[in-house]
Amino acid sequence: MPPAIAAALVKLQGEVKTVIKGAKNEHFGNTYAELADVQTTALPLLSKHGLALTQWPISRGGSFYLRSLLVHSSGVGYQDDIELLLSKRDAQGLGSAITYTRRQTTMAYLGLSAEDDDDGNKAANRQAKPSAEQISEIRQLCIDLKYPQDQIAVRIQSLRTEDQATVALANLHKNMSERATAIKDEVKVFKPIPVFTEDRDQVIPDEVIQKADTGDKVQSNIQKHILELPITDKAKRGLVRHVTGKPFLANCSPEEAVTVAEVVAEIEAGTYEIPADWTDDSITPPVETA
Repeated sequence: MPPAIAAALVKLQGEVKTVIKGAKNEHFGNTYAELADVQTTALPLLSKHGLALTQWPISRGGSFYLRSLLVHSSGVGYQDDIELLLSKRDAQGLGSAITYTRRQTTMAYLGLSAEDDDDGNKAANRQAKPSAEQISEIRQLCIDLKYPQDQIAVRIQSLRTEDQATVALANLHKNMSERATAIKDEVKVFKPIPVFTEDRDQVIPDEVIQKADTGDKVQSNIQKHILELPITDKAKRGLVRHVTGKPFLANCSPEEAVTVAEVVAEIEAGTYEIPADWTDDSITPPVETA
């Protein structure tokens, strides 16, 4: 933070008073400070000490943020972005999130307080609880990301509001996407390696084995991801043939190897349409006819 802003805030906070709460929640019977109440206290203090606070929403990477810019009359400024937690993905939900976050960040920047204001527990009681669909999706993503069962239970129990579940889902999808991207990046420097083939008893030629560098990190990672896919062993052995028409990766071109990696990533992310017989050994795959 610029020294001029820091010095001004030190003087400003020496004059801070409790914000007057002018709003009442008729349902819960408690009073709280609206954004207007906060600004009534904050703006004169900011102006007196040569400061101004401007805030506006921005969109980045599919999420919404509130950008706050605290500027000093000397020309220096301090900027920060805070993600908006939306209870509803519509204009009303966005507007409510902007108002709430402006109020809270203004009070936090200036050290303002409002007695008996709604704390985290009261706010959680007024917000919708996570839906069954959200909890189910969160649990499945945690399983796909190989989180320990006890950690999954703790994560789910900590989600008390729909907002928190929405943020958790966004973070889990981000982790899944980053994992898929890492696989594809590794394959860009791929060296041919032998993998399982459709025939369990097929012997991989010696010349293929000789081409493999089993100590290579990229090779071991590709094998690891294939083996950990949520499909049957038979499907794992036939995966490369299914995607490229070739029995194993050693026969694939770099472009074909990338295609295989993309399919693996999609299966891990749950976005690939898996044939029924890939997850159930009792199902007989369809017979291709001319």
